[in-house]
Amino acid sequence: MTPLVGWFSDVYGKVICLRISSLSALTGFLLVSTADGPIQYIVGRIIPSFFKCGMVVSQAYISVQSGEGESSSVKTTSALGMLYALVNVAFVVGPIIGGLLAKISLTAPWIAAALSSTLNIILLFVLREPHSMKSALSIEKFDPGSEENTKPLRRAGEP
Repeated sequence: MTPLVGWFSDVYGKVICLRISSLSALTGFLLVSTADGPIQYIVGRIIPSFFKCGMVVSQAYISVQSGEGESSSVKTTSALGMLYALVNVAFVVGPIIGGLLAKISLTAPWIAAALSSTLNIILLFVLREPHSMKSALSIEKFDPGSEENTKPLRRAGEP
């Protein structure tokens, strides 16, 4: 699934992929919070799983946005380290908040997650595509069989 997400984010943009991922999470949280039975609950959990590309695309966005130059690897490493730290904090704090909200109502944690996803979607409208995306492939120019798209990838530091 990751190669497909990578291609989609290169063609349409990383921010669009992040918006789709957040929108699918919002849809799933709303479906689960209003679930009347197991089918709606299962569908609410399956929908976001098809669009779980947020972390992969976030890493790619940070790598591209860190720029080029001598200090780019240091900036990229630092930015990715902050991303991983925030994700780990969220893995600890999220269940604590969910547990406290569950004392109010069993749907309260799902509604809080939906509100969090809504805030995420709003913030993603402020986020701009990386500068290198302006010259990226467009769907009109994409030809999977072209010589440019069939060349093996080069490693960092290779000419």
